[in-house]
Amino acid sequence: MKNTLIKVGSILAIVIVAYLAWQAYSTFKEGERVQAEAAALITEYEQLKENEAAYQQQINPYQSERLRCAEFVRQDSGDFSEFAYCQRYLELGDSR
Repeated sequence: MKNTLIKVGSILAIVIVAYLAWQAYSTFKEGERVQAEAAALITEYEQLKENEAAYQQQINPYQSERLRCAEFVRQDSGDFSEFAYCQRYLELGDSR
């Protein structure tokens, strides 16, 4: 009877140790997965920041011209050809 209890206790201890080892391994693998996902998100974020900076660099001249034209049209005075250009420029911008 005592031998049987020792065997059952040993089997139970082995099962508990195996379960704890499996839990530790699963936690470690999950940590690796989360770390890889975070690294991918950081890389994507950096690429988006670079793309946004390049976009801003390209769009700034158009925004400056739009502001200039909006001010020119608001004045309602000056060279008619410039006025017509600015009015058309603003209309095109609004249609997009």
